[in-house]
Amino acid sequence: MMRIRLFGMAALILPFVLTTGFFTAGTSAGIACNTFPKVGEHWFISRKHFMADIPVWKNFVENKLVCQVNHRTIACILTGLTSYHCINFLRMPGLPRASKAAALLLLTALWMQVSLGIKTIWESVPIHLASLHQIGAVCVMSSFLFALHTCRGVDARHLRNLYGKLRVEDP
Repeated sequence: MMRIRLFGMAALILPFVLTTGFFTAGTSAGIACNTFPKVGEHWFISRKHFMADIPVWKNFVENKLVCQVNHRTIACILTGLTSYHCINFLRMPGLPRASKAAALLLLTALWMQVSLGIKTIWESVPIHLASLHQIGAVCVMSSFLFALHTCRGVDARHLRNLYGKLRVEDP
């Protein structure tokens, strides 16, 4: 199936990006660290970033720094995977115009969202950028659903049905 090949893991990662984004916004975690791609002076979070007085799993939903770093890491993975698959998809010959438009719309929405998220972090989360980032999340989800619908593979049953309708018998 084309849809599984095109959006394999990316379709499974999108709900995690949205969920971590909800926790990031809910805890006001955007102000925890205003550096990107580094986390302060380090490239990755370490053991010292986790709070010791609460269970480890609660750090992922209540610790502002861990929430923000999780969200941006998973979002970058999603953007990279989707970009790779969309570029490979666009290289396929004979694609309908709607499929090309859907893949390009998804790429544009994702890269605009990542750029807006990075700018929001760098500028210490002003309200107008944070609101635009939330609106962008809806745009990404909508473009993802549009691409999943438009770029799906053709079912063999439909081809047989179409072939049966097109068959003309000689009199």
